[in-house]
Amino acid sequence: MAKQETLSLRKHLADLLRMKGAHVNLVETVADFPAAMRGAKPEGAPHTAWQLLEHMRMAQEDILDFSRNPKYREKKFPDDYWPASEAPPSEDAWEQTIQHFQKDLDEMQALIADTKHDLLSKLPHGTGQTLLREALLVADHNAYHLGQLVFLRKMMEGRQAKKEETAMSQVKFPDGWDEEKVQRVLAHFEKQTEENAVLEDEAAVEPSETVMNVPHDLVPKVRELIAKRRS
Repeated sequence: MAKQETLSLRKHLADLLRMKGAHVNLVETVADFPAAMRGAKPEGAPHTAWQLLEHMRMAQEDILDFSRNPKYREKKFPDDYWPASEAPPSEDAWEQTIQHFQKDLDEMQALIADTKHDLLSKLPHGTGQTLLREALLVADHNAYHLGQLVFLRKMMEGRQAKKEETAMSQVKFPDGWDEEKVQRVLAHFEKQTEENAVLEDEAAVEPSETVMNVPHDLVPKVRELIAKRRS
């Protein structure tokens, strides 16, 4: 293959590995992923978000190792490719897996970009695999499981919204109140400025009464005077 064609191929592979174009990328997919959902497996889902994320990291790490290590040792499937638990074992595990995944992906990209490595030559320690084949395998595998992760998140968020909607519809409102009226009141206070809130509070005070700040040591005396006036 001509050098120019090789450079063009390497660029296409780089874009594919970086998940450009029509592909979603890992950073966008896991951004603000709710912690409570990371180990949850809704009915009908084969894996949790943690299982998918950690599987992607483990598989990519293995492919990278095979692509550059003449002493590569084959792993056992599925034990060495899937995490033992459905949920992250610690609070830091989720972020650590993301960082590890990104690091390995960067190293795979660097391997492909290095013109010292022939993309089409068979790997000496393999059984016919090439560096090109391994790069495409990483890209395909990541795209497949990222799609699962996106779908899983939408599934869980949709079910959560449905639960909240159902719970709201079951709320018992006082006489003269309903959900629509509650929403109007909430909207009123959300849009209200601090100044308008103060004016509204003052307007709610009876005209015959006055609100004032009284030092704590004078409170008993004030109460005594009020009691005398009422008697």
